[in-house]
Amino acid sequence: DWSATKIIDTTAGATASFSAVQVAAGGNPGDYRQVTHVYDAGNIFVGHLATAATYDPAASGAIVSLAYGYDLIHINPPASQAVAYGIVAVQGGNWYRTNPLDVIFPQQWTAFGATGLTAASFTLRSGAGPANPDFAETGAPITFGYVSANGNTGGAPGLTRISGIDNWRVELTTVPLPAGGWLLATGFAYDRASNADNNL
Repeated sequence: DWSATKIIDTTAGATASFSAVQVAAGGNPGDYRQVTHVYDAGNIFVGHLATAATYDPAASGAIVSLAYGYDLIHINPPASQAVAYGIVAVQGGNWYRTNPLDVIFPQQWTAFGATGLTAASFTLRSGAGPANPDFAETGAPITFGYVSANGNTGGAPGLTRISGIDNWRVELTTVPLPAGGWLLATGFAYDRASNADNNL
């Protein structure tokens, strides 16, 4: 149900690594997705895409706004250290993420989310496309997911951060293409609670 790609690595030699696996228990509740970053001085950003969460504005209408939610946990965190997460949108091979990112510090499941996001809420992080995605009805298909990130400004090398995400959800408010002269607000939702439970 998910794919994962390292989209930014500013460590020396771009040697930062990651893993993303499904864990059968310990989520909020049940199974969850566990992400590990291993990195030296620099930044690592990993894009995780929900393979079924693709929306085509040209076929289904413009995106008016977006809402999202997920639960995060930082596993065995060092003091004052965190992992950052956000929603990611890929359009035309360009990677965009929400700005600012959500930051998880504690070793306990914590809910994050926001409503009313627009194309301007997303920032280009990888690719040569425009600064923001195109949510208009002329826009190319968009696949949604999340980004996980860490940074090291020069501390000890070989840092490892382990975190988890559960109950990932994206909801789109859209305007369907004209039919009989009417434009009506509608909704699109993709709810990714676990490996065994997803709805489109």
